[in-house]
Amino acid sequence: KVRSFCSLAAEQGYGWAWLDTCCIDKASRAELSEAINSMYAWYKAADVCYVYLFDLDDGDHPFDKDSQFRASEWHSRAWTLQELLAPTDVVFLAKSWALIGRLAVLAPVLAEICGRDRTILRGYSAWKRKQQTSVAQRMSCAARRKTKRQEDRALLVMGIFGVSIPNVYGEGLERACLWLYVAGGDEPLRRSDYLRVGPD
Repeated sequence: KVRSFCSLAAEQGYGWAWLDTCCIDKASRAELSEAINSMYAWYKAADVCYVYLFDLDDGDHPFDKDSQFRASEWHSRAWTLQELLAPTDVVFLAKSWALIGRLAVLAPVLAEICGRDRTILRGYSAWKRKQQTSVAQRMSCAARRKTKRQEDRALLVMGIFGVSIPNVYGEGLERACLWLYVAGGDEPLRRSDYLRVGPD
């Protein structure tokens, strides 16, 4: 995976590439905390984000109702939400590294999958202009995602709100959401909206 990713980046003319599975030292608490707080900004600053879907075969048609793309595990994982919302360009690849499509084209089907209006996904203008999307709208995208640790439900939306919160592992979901609520800055704050990030 690492070799294929680096080869693809080099073919596209990039001299530098960052891969989340190997570029974070999770044994270092300080580095992990920095990565969690910075990841959204890193994705946002990237020229392109390559999304490798290990569970997609070549020739899959994402717009088909029974497509492998719609059923991909990627859509339910928590930390992939940033990969979807932060970058200016997202390229989806099958397990053979064949091109599946770009976000600009796949926005309608992605909106169906994550349950959001396609305008939120296409062009990111609604996400960048926070006043056009409520706290509850943005939280609802995170609420459906699966996490290994309950606090991740709060941590994964920090970048969406443009805030940072401490490493809250071990404090539980509600307390992590309260950290997010307190850090909300100029957002129209309602505690119930922030707790919406929890499971239904």
